[in-house]
Amino acid sequence: MINLVVSEKYQVSSDTVCIVLTDPDGDLLPPFTAGAHVDIELGEGLTRQYSLWNSSHERHRYCLGVALVADSRGGSRAVHDLQLGMSVAVSAPRNLFPLVEAEHITLVACGIGITPILAMADELHRGGKSFTLHYRLRSVEGGAFVDYLQSTAYANHVVFHPSDAMPTASFDFSTLLATDARDRRIYVCGPAGFTDALREAAVKAGVHETHFHQELFAAEKTILERDDTFVVHFSQSGVTTTVPPGVSVAEAARAAGVALPTSCGQGICGTCLVNVLAGVPDHRDDYLTPSERDANNQMLTCCSRSKTKELTLDL
Repeated sequence: MINLVVSEKYQVSSDTVCIVLTDPDGDLLPPFTAGAHVDIELGEGLTRQYSLWNSSHERHRYCLGVALVADSRGGSRAVHDLQLGMSVAVSAPRNLFPLVEAEHITLVACGIGITPILAMADELHRGGKSFTLHYRLRSVEGGAFVDYLQSTAYANHVVFHPSDAMPTASFDFSTLLATDARDRRIYVCGPAGFTDALREAAVKAGVHETHFHQELFAAEKTILERDDTFVVHFSQSGVTTTVPPGVSVAEAARAAGVALPTSCGQGICGTCLVNVLAGVPDHRDDYLTPSERDANNQMLTCCSRSKTKELTLDL
């Protein structure tokens, strides 16, 4: 972790704040690529991941865009409470959502999912690549980063899809998928319901699963209290422990003395991914692809559970 300071803070919509982090001594920051995120420690055990939305060509700052969530678990509120000059611990950037070469790239954002998409659009524009950016938002007038997008050099690549003019029930994904490019990639960031619907439409339109890339900015809440107890064997450690309702595999592992890193706690970032040697996991993450889930040879231990009475993990 590195200690950075809040050098700028400003609103980009009524509920979304931009936080700019810089080195207190003015030093260059670790480089990043479009789609990357950082972990930020927010006190009282809170660690959250936020995408970097500024240009990856910038080495002097990290820019975060964070919407205040009504049912926040504390992260977004803590970010909104940050003040100019405050010091925060931030990880080096990691990219689990990298761009790849393609004849044409369709970028799709829903709500605050626009943040990593902004960095991608900048990188594609700088490289002279073919792309279109579709932005699903409540309204153009009140949407986060709308003014910024309308002022960019790639503004003619941006298509706004306001829900006040087009209700969700009538949203047509065909406009997002219309392109003649044979080598087409789709990058989408937004809530699970939106990304799942787009994935289904893309598959029907002939887009190969490996050409569909998604990152979710929030995971659906999983109610663990209704689940059954199961046993986990950690093959490398030789430890066996039970996982009761309301406790994640990751929590049970740590309580049993098995080292297992976690970060988001929601099955989004992939930090707690482990290999499954025996048993069938009950996948509840938003990180693995459908085919990876079907293989049942790995799982996210911060949220997923077990369909069998026992699991053996490679830990």
